[in-house]
Amino acid sequence: MKTIFRSTNLLLILAAIIAFGAVAGMAQDPCTDADGQTKMQDEFDALYAVKVNLNVRQKAIDSGKAFLEKYGSCEPAKVRVDWLKINIPKMEAKIILDRGAKAEAELVGRFDAAMKAKNFDEVYVTGKEVLAKYPDKYRAAEIVLGSIAFDEAYKGNTKYNDDGLRFAKAAIADLESGKTFTTFGVNPYIYKTKGRCSWLHEPDHRLHHQRFAKKSSWFAAVSL
Repeated sequence: MKTIFRSTNLLLILAAIIAFGAVAGMAQDPCTDADGQTKMQDEFDALYAVKVNLNVRQKAIDSGKAFLEKYGSCEPAKVRVDWLKINIPKMEAKIILDRGAKAEAELVGRFDAAMKAKNFDEVYVTGKEVLAKYPDKYRAAEIVLGSIAFDEAYKGNTKYNDDGLRFAKAAIADLESGKTFTTFGVNPYIYKTKGRCSWLHEPDHRLHHQRFAKKSSWFAAVSL
């Protein structure tokens, strides 16, 4: 009798486990989870509506990917799934470009701010980085970095001589090889024409002034 009772209990327990598993299986079917789909769609839509914040845009991408992972095979979500499959890659490509543009703007902004403040240490730091990352777009910075050293040497400050010489020579080479300069320098070190930059390698009357005598070797070196 006890054996029969124990067997009956065991069968009831097994039946309960099977029933629970069936219910759990039904609850876990994402394709029948209309509320979950709606919630995730609303989350994505709210994030997608924010156009200018790149961090929020990344969250929108992550939200869209999570939706695809969870509901990508669900027929009720097909319209949203198809849209996400097309647009998430576009969003990812655009955010890469936008991040690059933001980093560029921040770097150029630092360079411009340093120029306005006449913080030449920062001008050389940011100018070198600008030229390393965007050599074709901001080639005019070569002229600026050569010009600053010239003016500072005139004042007796030879701190930038080595860098000035290097960038003056680089500017000369690029000018003579016909490379494109969007401008010939940056205010206040800007020249109206390519010919006006010739002082970078042609010692003019200023170099013969007595005040330049001690530094004439530096200026002459630019034309070597």
